[in-house]
Amino acid sequence: KHRQTRAGVFLGLGLSGVVPTMHFTIAEGFVKATTVGQMGWFFLMAVMYITGAGLYAARIPERFFPGKFDIWFQSHQIFHVLVVAAAFVHFYGVSNLQEFRYGLEGGCTDDSLL
Repeated sequence: KHRQTRAGVFLGLGLSGVVPTMHFTIAEGFVKATTVGQMGWFFLMAVMYITGAGLYAARIPERFFPGKFDIWFQSHQIFHVLVVAAAFVHFYGVSNLQEFRYGLEGGCTDDSLL
C-alpha cells in the first residue's frame, strides 16, 4: 500500500542535493565541480538512490519471477543495499570535499576564534 508514494518521497529526499550541487557548479564552474566539488561521487549516489527507489516502486525482480524472490533478493532488500552503498559514496564525496575546503584553502582565517 502506497509503495509509489514512499518511493517518491525517498526519491525527493535523495534528490534534494541537486540544488546545492547545481549552485556549486554554476558558482565555481563545471571543471572545479567535477574535480574539487566531488560531483561525480554525488552523481553516483543519486544514481544508486534512483535505481533503488525505481526497483522498489516497480517491484523488480519479483514482479517478473513470482515466487522466486520471496526470501532473498527482493526489491526491498536491493533497495536497502543500494541505499547503504549510496550513503558510503556520499560520505566519501563529502569527506573529500571537506578535506579540500579546510585543507587546501587554509580553513578559518580568523585566528582570534582559536
